[in-house]
Amino acid sequence: MTRLETSASGREVSRVLALRDGEPVAYTADVVVVSGGAINSAALLLRSSSERHPRGLANGSAGQRYLTCRTWAGLNGFYAASDPTFASVGSDYSLVVRLRVVNRGAKVLRNGLLRYVDDTILADSTTGKILETEAQHIDEDITQQLVDALQNSKSRSGKPHVSSVSARVNRTDAILTTSTLTGTAAIQPAGYATAISFTIGFTGATVAAAA
Repeated sequence: MTRLETSASGREVSRVLALRDGEPVAYTADVVVVSGGAINSAALLLRSSSERHPRGLANGSAGQRYLTCRTWAGLNGFYAASDPTFASVGSDYSLVVRLRVVNRGAKVLRNGLLRYVDDTILADSTTGKILETEAQHIDEDITQQLVDALQNSKSRSGKPHVSSVSARVNRTDAILTTSTLTGTAAIQPAGYATAISFTIGFTGATVAAAA
């Protein structure tokens, strides 16, 4: 099959176009089932773009929990555009196909922040916010932990789990009065064109005003 054509409404497949013995042919049916496997099905749907569906077919089918892919200008290959899992509706992970990678990253961020919650964090005595030098140190430390856990370690295929990782402590928290330490990690799983961000926070941090 080369592409699928839709009706004027864009909601039904009106014709299936294909090549048979090198010659173009067209088929019609009451029901059309796409079952070409993960790669070929996605490729067919992408090739079926039209004025009504410029990103290809099924790229808005997250409600049906259908993995859809797309291309990005300047990048080779196909990338996840909509990646629903079978998590419950409203779950933080309902659109993350690389669930295990994100879970590992969240564990690293949690454990990294806990280390500083149990230590003494220095804050500006005037603003009550974390000192920039302190924040940068925490950023660098946890980012390196993420690199070691996800980028330097390899998947079963021998490739890194992620393309990039980073961690950043919240600079706006009045940590001196709230004793709240919050950090955000950004993880770009291998095969993704964009990063997935998540935030974890702790209260009860030991904070001291810088002299």
